[in-house]
Amino acid sequence: MSASQPQDSPQVSSRKITLGEVMRLSYPIIISMASISLMGITDALFMGWIGPREQGAVGLGGPIVFSLLSIFYGTWSGVTTFVAQAVGAKQYKLAGKILWHAIALTIPCLPIVFLGINPLTEFMLDFFGTNPEIMPHAKEYMKIRLFAASYLFAGFVGLSFLRGIADMRSPAIITFIALLANVPLTYVMSFGYGPIKAMGVSGAAYATIIAQGIETLLYFAVIWGPKNAKHYFTRKIPRLDLKLIRRFLYVSFPIGVSWSLENVGWLSFTLFVATQTKEALAANTIVIQLLNLSFMPGIALSIAAATLVGQCLGANDPKNARRATNYAILLAVAIMGSIGLLCLVFREPIAGLFTNDPEVIQIAGTLFIFGAVYQVFDAVSLVSSGALRGAGDTRFPMAVSIVAIWFGLVPGVFFVGATLGYGIYGAWAAATAIIVLLGVIYYARYRQGKWQTMRALPTKAKSSAAA
Repeated sequence: MSASQPQDSPQVSSRKITLGEVMRLSYPIIISMASISLMGITDALFMGWIGPREQGAVGLGGPIVFSLLSIFYGTWSGVTTFVAQAVGAKQYKLAGKILWHAIALTIPCLPIVFLGINPLTEFMLDFFGTNPEIMPHAKEYMKIRLFAASYLFAGFVGLSFLRGIADMRSPAIITFIALLANVPLTYVMSFGYGPIKAMGVSGAAYATIIAQGIETLLYFAVIWGPKNAKHYFTRKIPRLDLKLIRRFLYVSFPIGVSWSLENVGWLSFTLFVATQTKEALAANTIVIQLLNLSFMPGIALSIAAATLVGQCLGANDPKNARRATNYAILLAVAIMGSIGLLCLVFREPIAGLFTNDPEVIQIAGTLFIFGAVYQVFDAVSLVSSGALRGAGDTRFPMAVSIVAIWFGLVPGVFFVGATLGYGIYGAWAAATAIIVLLGVIYYARYRQGKWQTMRALPTKAKSSAAA
């Protein structure tokens, strides 16, 4: 039995990808990312009402948890590539098969989290000399957040599946619902209400994982709904296919390694900045928050490129895949470049909106120059690497991440910033140089065109998809 073609999902091989389609796929992802960011801001905001120790614990604990789990998230993101190529090849039943195999792979990862990652969080806090007043609160917050891995991994698989079938709207709606649940939950569980006692940092963590649980359930309500069950056989548990699992790990695990290396590397940058003066740290926070506005569209266009490239290559249409990527690069450069230019021209007035400290404004104004320089290169890097990922070209980016982050960014930040004594300016200069280099390397790899001949799916899996 084979699946029928979804009537509302015309095959990419039958039409030319348009600029409008790339935009249509991208904007819901921006909404999703904004909702997720606001969940983190909610925790930080409410903890600020309790005290600086609790706020510091949340601000430190959240990024550390994400960085340590990013190797898993990156691996599950490969589901998007496999599902997109299956859909492009009209192997709709195979898309459901990939979903179930990825879910099965999350199970053996849980002992690694609870026995390995959990103790590692305490080691990191001790190693970096965390303020002893913040330490117990951060440990408690991260311990609770890590508990959610038992269902968050499956939730990320579900999210990646929906992206693979080019359903970007459902995740946008779902993450917004999770945000609406998170705000009152955080308030009630942090400060107490009626029979519920105030739990402070622990309450914020519990509220977050409950909201994430709601998010996961809603993902699978959509995935297992009548429409997707009919088109992609998502309710049917397939027989175990070890060849498909090996192929999935071969292609997707390098994505996880890249994500992990990049997140931990940038966490090192943040920890170095935290050693600078309070004025430098405040200026860094202002600039990072503003430039994140351009980062979200870049990530959204990267995901859209990965989905469209996967579907086009699954349909054996590399020309259409290149067209989709070119449109995504054009949009990313236009959006991120424009934001960078605004931050350059109005750098000090923008900083003045957040502080009246002249030293902070002066430092932020200089940092905005670095940010403006790397915006275009970051745009090209994000979309080009997304296109490579959609094709299944993942081992080259992993090698680039190892060299650029751990032999470039991390030693560069500490050498230029600390050894040469340029402080926060040296750290930003080193980071800017690495971002520019990554943009050049990934775009050169994309232009080379080798990715057009790559496929994530094994040939035998395609031929036996109806089994």
